[in-house]
Amino acid sequence: MSKVNLANGTQVDWDEFSKWSSRKQIMSISPPNKGKKFGEEFKKKLSLSKKQGFNEGRYNIKSGGEHAHARKVMTPDGEFSTIKEAGEFYSVRGSTIRDWIKRGKSGFEFITAQSQRKPQSKKGGLSGEKNKSSRAVITPGGTFPTLKAAAQHLGITVGALAFKVKNCLSGEYRFAEEREQRKIGKNPKSRKVMTPDGVFESCTEAARHFGISGEGMRYKLKSRFQIDFYYC
Repeated sequence: MSKVNLANGTQVDWDEFSKWSSRKQIMSISPPNKGKKFGEEFKKKLSLSKKQGFNEGRYNIKSGGEHAHARKVMTPDGEFSTIKEAGEFYSVRGSTIRDWIKRGKSGFEFITAQSQRKPQSKKGGLSGEKNKSSRAVITPGGTFPTLKAAAQHLGITVGALAFKVKNCLSGEYRFAEEREQRKIGKNPKSRKVMTPDGVFESCTEAARHFGISGEGMRYKLKSRFQIDFYYC
């Protein structure tokens, strides 16, 4: 009988190895920590941590028929609590039993219905206009309550539209939130800017006039070579 060499130096019969799941097979042959050397102190701490977790009930892992999503299986040889038990009886994997049921093999069927898993909640809570953090967007095609609504109207992805809003210097694409609706220059900390084209109420207003970023305008104002650009 052929043997399979495992990463821990032991061997297992091929018949036994073939019954394992694909993940167990991979982890047994080439585990992620293979080749790493851990000290004895680390091993002791890890062992104590696991024992403490089991004693405190933190690792109360349910398996077999006790699992919430386990399904009973009817076969020509009787009823089994899980497809894994049925697979072990027929010397095949549980996935094979599931495949037999899907293909309608005679005598094989699920007794219990499939449990409904709870959908994962989206980060950020509500979506669209219901989300209090949603921001209206101004585009050449009009004003929209959210990025998603604007992207659908323009026929582009949300990511592509967000890139346009972030990098558009002309103002065609921008957020229409309260912070941007306030008149430029009303910020008490803003300073007037002198340029070759005249005086502007703020660095942002001057940057928009020249079609550059705010950072580019601030560079001109601080540069000793750009003598025509300075704070008033």
